[in-house]
Amino acid sequence: MPDNKGHMIGPGGASVYQNGSKYYLVYHYYDSRDNGYPNLQIRKINWTSDSWFTLDPPIVP
Repeated sequence: MPDNKGHMIGPGGASVYQNGSKYYLVYHYYDSRDNGYPNLQIRKINWTSDSWFTLDPPIVP
């Protein structure tokens, strides 16, 4: 899970979804720029050759 970063506060509630051979991390956070309004963020998961993962930039900002 990403930590608090900039306007993103309290990211959590993460789930991993698989669509065919692609994996996605889906989670919520609270936006400090928008009076703490909750938002959804989706990021594609990439797997390294030694089975670690990296996250692409958000699909949903």
